[in-house]
This record gives sequence, C-alpha cells and structure tokens, in this order.
Amino acid sequence: MSSRARVTRLGASVLGALIVLCATAPAQATESVPGPPARPGKTPIGGALLTGTTVVYKPVAGAKFNPPEMGAASWLLADADTGEILAAKAPHARYRPASTLKTLTAITLMPRLKPQATYKPVKADTTADGSAVGLAIGVNYTIDQLWHALLLPSANDAASALANANGGFQETIDQMNAKAARLQAYDTSAKSPSGLDHDGQWTSAYDMALIGRQALAIPEFVGISSTTTYAFPDVDVTDGKRRTHTIFGENRLLNHGYPGVVAGKTGFTTEAHRTYWTAVKHGDRTLLVSMFRIDGPTEDAARTLFNWGFKHADELQPIGQLVAPLTDGQLASAAAAGDSDAAVELAATAETVDVATPQPANSGIPIWRWLLIALVVIGAVIVYLRYRALRPPAPLSHSQTPVRPDADRLPTQTSEGEHADVDALS
Repeated sequence: MSSRARVTRLGASVLGALIVLCATAPAQATESVPGPPARPGKTPIGGALLTGTTVVYKPVAGAKFNPPEMGAASWLLADADTGEILAAKAPHARYRPASTLKTLTAITLMPRLKPQATYKPVKADTTADGSAVGLAIGVNYTIDQLWHALLLPSANDAASALANANGGFQETIDQMNAKAARLQAYDTSAKSPSGLDHDGQWTSAYDMALIGRQALAIPEFVGISSTTTYAFPDVDVTDGKRRTHTIFGENRLLNHGYPGVVAGKTGFTTEAHRTYWTAVKHGDRTLLVSMFRIDGPTEDAARTLFNWGFKHADELQPIGQLVAPLTDGQLASAAAAGDSDAAVELAATAETVDVATPQPANSGIPIWRWLLIALVVIGAVIVYLRYRALRPPAPLSHSQTPVRPDADRLPTQTSEGEHADVDALS
C-alpha cells in the first residue's frame, strides 16, 4: 500500500471515530413529557385533592359557575398571602420549566450576591445558547445589571454570568436544588441556571407557585420583575464611550397594563412550550397563577385565569395549601439523616459572595464536547506525524554520504513546535 493510501486510510478511520462519537454523544432533553412523579405512592404535597389531570375547584354552598376556559396542560391559582389553593389542573404533573426556572436561580443567588458587586464575563458566558442580552468579555457589570438582564429579556448569558459569579455552574445548581428542597418543591429538579431543556430537569405548577411566592418576599426581585424597561450597557464602545440600549421585559400582562401586576416570569423552549407565573394584586387580595404547556398566547391565558379568580375568589373553598418552607431546625434534622440537599441549603444560608473576579471553572460545557475536541486534536496529530514518517526522504546532495542499504534507519524526530497547541482550543 502506498504511503498516500495509508494516510488516507488513517484519516478515514479518525473521521469515522468522530462520526461515531457525535452519533453517540448524549442528546439533551429526550425524555417523555410530563415526567415521572417525584413522590410515587405518596400523598401530594399541599393536599390530597391535588392529583389527576382534570380541573379541580370547590364552589361554596349555593354557588355555581363553570371553570375557566383557557388552554394549559397544568395550572394553579392560589391566594399569595394565605397560600390557599383555589383551583388547579394537574398541579403536580412535572414539566420542563423553561425560563421560569430563572426565578429559582434568582431566589437562590439574590441573598448571596451583593447588587453593587461587579463581575467580568468570560467567553463561556458570552457564548451561552439561546436568548442573550449581549455581554462583553472582560467588562465590569454590576450584579444588579445582570439581574435586570436575567429577569427582563430572560438572557441566558446573564444566567451564565451570575452562576459563574457565584462560583460556577455546578455549585449554583446544587444550591438551587437545595433551595427547592427547603421550599418543599419536590417536583423540581434543576439542571441549569437558565432553564434550557435538559434531561432530568423538571418542575410543576405547584412548585412554581411555591418558588414564585418566595420571590414575592424578596424586594429586589419584585422591584426588577415589575419593571418594563431598563438601560443596559452596549457591547461595543462608540466614540470612546460605552453607551446603553433599552432592554424590555417579556411579561405582556404587565407591559399591556393589566392592573395590579406585582411580579412574575415567562418562559418558552421547544420542549416546555409556553410557561408562566405571575402575581396580581387587586385591593387587599393578591392572587398567584402558574401555568405550563400553555396552548395559545400566554397573556390571554393569564388574563382569563386572573379574571376568573378575582371574580369568584369569595365563592371558592380551598382545595389545598401552598406549604411553608422548612425551618433551619427541620433542615438540620434532614441533613443529620443524610439529606444532601438539606446540608447544602444549610451551608448556603445567609452567605454572601463578594464578586471580584470571574469564576469560570464550571462553564456547563458538556464533557462529550471536550472529548470531541480532544479527539479532533489527537487525530490531526496522528495523521500529521504519520504523514511525516511515510514521506519520501529528500534527495541527497553530492556532498552527503549515501546511506548503506543495510544500515538501520533512525525514526523521524519531531520538535516540540510541531505538536498541536491543545490549550488554544479551550
């Protein structure tokens, strides 16, 4: 076989290995929806009536009215002040959260990250998948600016930046799941700070109501979430200055002037479809709505459910309860019994992070991508070295001594400068 054929065959083998690796790389979010129950065989958190897939509500004696006519696979209507659940449909069914999960990111990190602390984004932040506000590498942003980017245009690059400011993706995700455990949001399993679809990432209408209710107790969250516009720094510098551009919130119920909107969060991905939670206050009553896999415009569904809720609130008996968060004592008991989420939440309680430098150690890039990059580099080096080894020797000049036919041939030497720079790909 000629040397050229051998190199071609070797290159084909490397390419074949790459194709196999790409084909077998773990695909994200391939599970059936809704997901498996979090607590099979147990009474659902919040009450025995919070089961099934049909609409559940209980008019008081003498009252008679139809359920709300809006399309969503799962939803819940509750009094945000008392925690009483007034109506629901499949509230513990587990669905992809999409960007409503950013609410859990916020309530987890807001007590830890000082609003006026600064963070310099790294490449892993600026190349985050999905929606982005536009961050410049190495430029100082305040944590407050990043919160506005996260909660208004639902920027995934801001979610990455906040997670890295907190110490990295995995640490942040662990703390998010620990926070969910404290809230008794047992249907929730976070796999990212942004809410992008991942296998094993779930929440429910009941859990999002718990998470949203907790967010209502954080003035910083309410202040940002109730804002419709914000001036955010540009990526590029113009005439020596970094100007600003206006970013907009995505809660159309708020943007279009529905009265009394307090706070909330929208979401959408291909697997989650439309997701949503919002609280609205009329008079001395605040109602909270959470909805998943909404069929039709989110604003229309939310408006219908709020209108129905405020109209009939005094005619509805509670069908369940939004439970209170676990106390430190209860968490300590759970941690002593081996509950790792409880232990993480206890360790994170009341801890504040001073952000001075980026923490890009855990960028959230899947391990198979690093393996793919490594294989590409190794394959290229092998092909190159093999080519050099098989290349015909240069013709000898008259001044050189010819090599005897029976002399041992030394292997081809390779200098350090001929090896690929793996670090340059990271």
